[in-house]
Amino acid sequence: MNRYSIGMLILAASMFAGTRQANAEIFGGIDFPDGARSFADEVIRVDPLFRGGPVATDPTTLNPGATLQAPQGGAADFISYSLSEGGLIELAFLNNLLTNSGDSEFDLHVFEVGNLIEATFVSIRPTPATKLLLDAMIGPWTNLDAAGGSPAADMIGDGFLYVGYAGGSTTSIDIDPLFPGFDPSQLRFDAVQLIDDETQTFPNAKVGADIDAVGAIASVEVRIPEASSMLVWTVAVAFGFGTRFSRRRKKARK
Repeated sequence: MNRYSIGMLILAASMFAGTRQANAEIFGGIDFPDGARSFADEVIRVDPLFRGGPVATDPTTLNPGATLQAPQGGAADFISYSLSEGGLIELAFLNNLLTNSGDSEFDLHVFEVGNLIEATFVSIRPTPATKLLLDAMIGPWTNLDAAGGSPAADMIGDGFLYVGYAGGSTTSIDIDPLFPGFDPSQLRFDAVQLIDDETQTFPNAKVGADIDAVGAIASVEVRIPEASSMLVWTVAVAFGFGTRFSRRRKKARK
């Protein structure tokens, strides 16, 4: 085996090593095939006064970051974020994307915790490529009637499509009925929007739904080459082509 072939084998091995598969895990009784990677990773917008308030005042539930990563609820000292009455939060997926499963199984799960069962309106944001596919299917999004189940609607004209009502506690949503005719994993969504149902009034310091986590049950990995893999790739290519160049120089001298 020549050095060029060895270099390419190094490259292939490094890329294979960089495509680790997450192990399935169960959180709150829900099986997430991609494990802890399934959950939202970044807060992109918070508006506790989106529909007027009142605003939650309990200092232990005012950190939006408590909604990120895997759920931490279940104990008396659960960590969560109170939306406030009619409040809004938007969370992004960074290392994975929510997708359509193509079946009747649940695709998205909202972990709402606390003593009161408080509901939220759930919307999801398509990636640019998915938006093109959906534009062709449903046309203009704004002001569509989502009450009948399909198609999904951009209820407030902000690029998020309404997909369901999370009735409080741990609630799962199947997005497939809203997007018929697509193959499994063909559609990708990179963010989730939750708006507290302000018609539910529970006056207290933790007013609004208390969000612990949001997870994509139907999930696809976002693969970004690691720095170490890119370094090995550069070395492998340089090694392979450097060897070829050296051979050519030797032949030219003969």
